[in-house]
Amino acid sequence: MILLDQALQGSAEAQFAMAGLYRAARDMSHARRWYLAAAGQGHAAALASLRSLAGDGDAAAFYALGVLS
Repeated sequence: MILLDQALQGSAEAQFAMAGLYRAARDMSHARRWYLAAAGQGHAAALASLRSLAGDGDAAAFYALGVLS
């Protein structure tokens, strides 16, 4: 729960880590949410992960990337 608490408090690193956990569990909705939160704070790896999802055809990731621009 410590990681979740940190993510909820706005830690981009924790948000990115949460996204990775959700992605590994194939819960893409939650993964995108956390990637978007981290990328919105300038986390480069989170942005790259969103781009990867979009490249794999994830329409919601395309939308998320549009929100960031």
